[in-house]
Amino acid sequence: MSSSTPVIRFLLDENVRADVDRFFAGRKIDAKRLSKRSTDALIAAVSRKERRIVITNDEDFALLSSKQVHGVIWLRIPQSDGASLLKALEHLLVECRNFKGLRIELSAEHWRYFPLNTQ
Repeated sequence: MSSSTPVIRFLLDENVRADVDRFFAGRKIDAKRLSKRSTDALIAAVSRKERRIVITNDEDFALLSSKQVHGVIWLRIPQSDGASLLKALEHLLVECRNFKGLRIELSAEHWRYFPLNTQ
């Protein structure tokens, strides 16, 4: 890996399917979860401190600013559709290399990105 290739690290919210952990582990991608009792504020703080992209089903994270969170992937795929979720994540990882400062809305069919608020 060249020094110009960004290291992508993820932080999975408690509401993200457990098979997403296995998906990342199988690709040797750094992803972790905090304890189930972790608050959104703690998750955001760890995201900033460790430069991790939060993956969540919660809209609350999508509303945070770049001063509060390193980046967000907001899952817009029903939790009951694990196959579509993993397929969408696979496509996203192939197509997107930079997640810092972005809010990515991931659906089964496509993904859209927006800069996080700066306020």
